[in-house]
Order: sequence, then C-alpha cells, then structure tokens
Amino acid sequence: MVKKEFIELYYNENNTSSREEAKKQVDMFLKTMEKALMQNETIIFRGLGTFTVKTVQKKNPVNPKTHEPVETAPRTTVRFKCGKKMETLLAGRKRSRKRK
Repeated sequence: MVKKEFIELYYNENNTSSREEAKKQVDMFLKTMEKALMQNETIIFRGLGTFTVKTVQKKNPVNPKTHEPVETAPRTTVRFKCGKKMETLLAGRKRSRKRK
C-alpha cells in the first residue's frame, strides 16, 4: 500500500470532510512522527508496536570480484517492533498473495 492508497483508506474509514482534509491529517501525523524520531525519541503505540531509532555499526564487507575490503560508515535507522495485539491479529488472518 502506498501513501495515496493509505490516504484513500483513511478517507473512507473516517468521516473526514474531503480527501484533501484526510491528506492533511495523514501528513500532519507523519511529520510529527518524523520530528519525534529525529529527536531520538521512542514512539510507542500500545497494541500496535514500537518505533525506535538505532545506530547500525560499521561493517567491513569484501568486494566479491576483487576481494578488497569495502568500508561502510555507521548509519542510523528506524526499527519497528510489532506489539502483541497486532501480532495476534496478523497471526489470525489468512495469508493471501497478490498476483500480477
């Protein structure tokens, strides 16, 4: 699901006045979440899960063609850990694959 589809789902599920209003609300939520993560805050949604900021250590992989070491810098990423309520909801649903 891409952002446009999510906004459409949000519009249909909630009684917002227009699609533009739904887009503003979704954007406002995402910007607030982004701001909190930029401040290294942990965001906890009970039942849904937890978003945390983690620093991934540098690695020293080897180029398979030349066998020379390639140095990578440490980087910061966001991790999501699913909550128990969401885990049970996902475990209970039937698996379906989209076929193109």
